[in-house]
Amino acid sequence: MESLTGMNSEILRQEMAKAPFSTVHRSIRQDLSLLAQLQWLRAGERGLFIRQPEAKLPHPGGLSKAELEPSSQSRDLYWLLQEIAFLQPNLSRVINTLWEHHSAAREWQAEHTRNTQRLFLHLDFLSEEIAEQVEDYQAGLEELWQQGDRPIRFIYQLAQAKRQVKVLVYPVCLHYARRAKYLSAYGIDPYGQENWHNYRLDRIRSSQLDVLDWQHPDIPDFLLKLKQQNQLPTPEEVREKLEEAWGLDFYRPAQLLILRFPADFARWYVTEKFNRLKLEKLSYPQLVKRIRKEILDSQEQQTLLELVHQRQSSDSNNNYVYFCAQVRVGDINVTMRLRDWRPQGEVIAPLQLREQMKREALTELAHYQNGSN
Repeated sequence: MESLTGMNSEILRQEMAKAPFSTVHRSIRQDLSLLAQLQWLRAGERGLFIRQPEAKLPHPGGLSKAELEPSSQSRDLYWLLQEIAFLQPNLSRVINTLWEHHSAAREWQAEHTRNTQRLFLHLDFLSEEIAEQVEDYQAGLEELWQQGDRPIRFIYQLAQAKRQVKVLVYPVCLHYARRAKYLSAYGIDPYGQENWHNYRLDRIRSSQLDVLDWQHPDIPDFLLKLKQQNQLPTPEEVREKLEEAWGLDFYRPAQLLILRFPADFARWYVTEKFNRLKLEKLSYPQLVKRIRKEILDSQEQQTLLELVHQRQSSDSNNNYVYFCAQVRVGDINVTMRLRDWRPQGEVIAPLQLREQMKREALTELAHYQNGSN
């Protein structure tokens, strides 16, 4: 057996104890979806799959010897895909295919079994139990997008309000950010308004997503109108909005963010590390000009000008630097990033966000002041 698998008896026993060949409804559904993508089946409505006539079946081509040749890149890719497979459940098929492509190369399998993994990814994600339900939601959405454009309905948990609400939305795309998967959807949001919203998949409380036909009486008129005019929102629209400002909640208004850092800290942890956030380094004169141009409220503008003048006057040695960006205020992912930069990062603007950071810092300080230790 070891000559066939590259595993000794003990390793094989441990792997088999994990039930690697167990089949659940999600894996069956994914297999059927893959067969439809490969044109061995035809996807019908409501998750049904129809057998193709023999004349329409695809003719699979063989793999060349070069494609089957094992390499260090193949091994690295195998490890990498295993690490990120939770982001896209369909990646498990790619992993299996990669293994099968090299199945004839016993040397490759044996080396993989005893080879030391050199690349590790450290990504936060949900517990295994919750992740399985999230994968079910994701698989259901991907099936829906393959079959057409229909609204969905589900029960959603509002974390801050500590209550559950029913929402009816048109699903557009998925995101992964800070350990959670989000669904960007347009429709009746958790507050009963016509709006975009990002829904965390792990906060959906319905056992499954309720897919509605466009003839369903509960579908709001504004969604029907968008459908009839062929103007339903698209992932491209979401992508464009995400490019305009920092923050996953692309539907929130964008405001000018001003940050102040010690120069050494910024050089190592801001300038070279977070270019994707579109942070722009500004000199003091450039910053004053930007405030005068973009802060239209006269009182807020004056407050900010006085604040940055005070900071600049106390920094005669230029030990601090300023950064600006457009930001979606209220986006939890933005807030979490600013918390990560504490205590080195100072939020200058927006004043609303500055006050929030101040309150949090005072609350945090109180934890360490109370008590004798």
